[in-house]
Amino acid sequence: MKSDTSVSESSIRCTARKTKHGSSAWSSWCCTQRRCHDERRIELGRSGLLPCVVEASTKLAYTNGQGVRRDDAQAVVWMRRAAEQLEVEAAFMMGEMYRQGRGVRTDFSEAAIWYQRSAEAGFPKAQYTLGMLFLDGTGLQQDLRQAEMWLKFAARQGHAEAKNNVATIHAQRGEVEEASQIWEELARSGEPNAQCNLGMAFLRGAGREQNVEEASRWLSLAAAQGHQMAAQALASAR
Repeated sequence: MKSDTSVSESSIRCTARKTKHGSSAWSSWCCTQRRCHDERRIELGRSGLLPCVVEASTKLAYTNGQGVRRDDAQAVVWMRRAAEQLEVEAAFMMGEMYRQGRGVRTDFSEAAIWYQRSAEAGFPKAQYTLGMLFLDGTGLQQDLRQAEMWLKFAARQGHAEAKNNVATIHAQRGEVEEASQIWEELARSGEPNAQCNLGMAFLRGAGREQNVEEASRWLSLAAAQGHQMAAQALASAR
């Protein structure tokens, strides 16, 4: 009976503590445990134990400041190690670090090399970014064929911005019906750039029969998501 009473009192104390401090106490405990967990994983990574599991969390920890002080230079070290082991997201992040000048000097050409490694391995974010670099001629020679190819690769994997830019390339070539079809598909899924472009297509009668009411509807949807160009076009249409 004494043992039962002890268990009961312990349960009461636990319940009372939870009620007294509320959810914030549990949240604080969870955050503390997560920091300790991150620190332990980083120690294991430094020692060479569990390399495949640890490297991804270690580079993200240094990048985001999870469990350790944010250190872009250390993040680059860990990301480079992971990227050289063909981790596609790490290769993409290396491109981001060189493009943004985080932990390394800004170098668009070097960024393009890392983006291409990741893109060739099938990572859609890298395919999209590489396509945009080819489109703008940033870090490598402008090449519209390469731009379209990489954007289409990303689009086939469901990358919305890549789809929108593929449609824009169609429109620039005068293939307005193809462009409008892509924009309409994206617009119906809620993508604001596509909603703006579809609205402009209806407004100008490009690939869609001119319809100011439909134009206003799509422009309004984009503007409601903070799309400034759509808001300006909507004001002009009225």
